[in-house]
Amino acid sequence: MKHKSLLVALFAFSFSLGVFAQFSRVEIRPRSHNYGRVKVGEAKTKSFRLTSANNPFRIIEFSFLLNSSPDFIVLSIPEGQDIPAGRPVYFDVAFRPASPGVVQATLRITTRILDGTTSIVSLKLKGYGGSSAIQESAKNIVQYIQNSSAEGTLIGIGEGSSAQKHLKEFMKIFKDAFKSLEKGKAEDTCKKLLEALERMDSDSSSGNPEDLVQGEAIQKLGEMVQKLRQEINCTQ
Repeated sequence: MKHKSLLVALFAFSFSLGVFAQFSRVEIRPRSHNYGRVKVGEAKTKSFRLTSANNPFRIIEFSFLLNSSPDFIVLSIPEGQDIPAGRPVYFDVAFRPASPGVVQATLRITTRILDGTTSIVSLKLKGYGGSSAIQESAKNIVQYIQNSSAEGTLIGIGEGSSAQKHLKEFMKIFKDAFKSLEKGKAEDTCKKLLEALERMDSDSSSGNPEDLVQGEAIQKLGEMVQKLRQEINCTQ
């Protein structure tokens, strides 16, 4: 009977600790943010909120993890402030790309509940530095595809309507890729460009059923797509 009472007491204590940890936790909203496309040299700012539902807390430190891009800058740093329970505190982070491509960062905010408990919350940030060079490369690819298909050096695989269907499907991959590029969705752009590369028949003897197009223009087009992927800083 004593053992049972002890177990009940330990369970109750553990539960109370869990509830305390839950209610004393400092939370950040939103927990992550993608700034999308921002022109190199320009900036976009986003506000974030820190709060603790039931306990006052103090902000001790803002710090970026190693390998975080320096293109993200904390503009307002409310360090050292005592924040009452339930009252939010806001801070701003700007994304100012110094060069083209996709970059990421993780910001860690160290806080201390006023009973001495330390809490660390993380904020994941992502952005895409756009440039006129990237837009020019995309424009050149579209023009090259149009010219090559008109000249017959880039053709859909198959006969008749099947070939036309495959060519249109291939061109739609680029249309979707560049639409994502305009919206600053660099990851989606990279995936689409990779799909385009994988669906070009560089070896007519391969007979890959996934291939959509073939022709003399394939090699140069592949080089142009690879160049654009490097400019965007695609990783996959």
